Amino acid sequence: MLFSGGFTFPNFLADVFSIFIFVLWFWLLITIFGDLFRRHDISGWGKAIWVIVLIVFSYLGIFIYLITQHAGWRNGSSSGLSRRATSFVRWLALAPPMSSRSSNA
Repeated sequence: MLFSGGFTFPNFLADVFSIFIFVLWFWLLITIFGDLFRRHDISGWGKAIWVIVLIVFSYLGIFIYLITQHAGWRNGSSSGLSRRATSFVRWLALAPPMSSRSSNA
């Protein structure tokens, strides 16, 4: 329990809020790690320094990363999705129509 004094509604709300903030931090941390290790414009030492900054300075490190690396964030996350979507659409276009398949079932 976050506060002493028993189980009261304000204490419950404070506990729920603190859990929400922790989950939000963890989600942003995993998302930023995924972006960080997907990028090719940052060296290995740069990635190691970013990992240390993100862990040691938790929220401040996340905000610093989002502010300073926003251009790479925008370019890196959409390119893989765009390639996968394009290949899926091409696969759909080349698939034979349902009416030409034999129904032996």
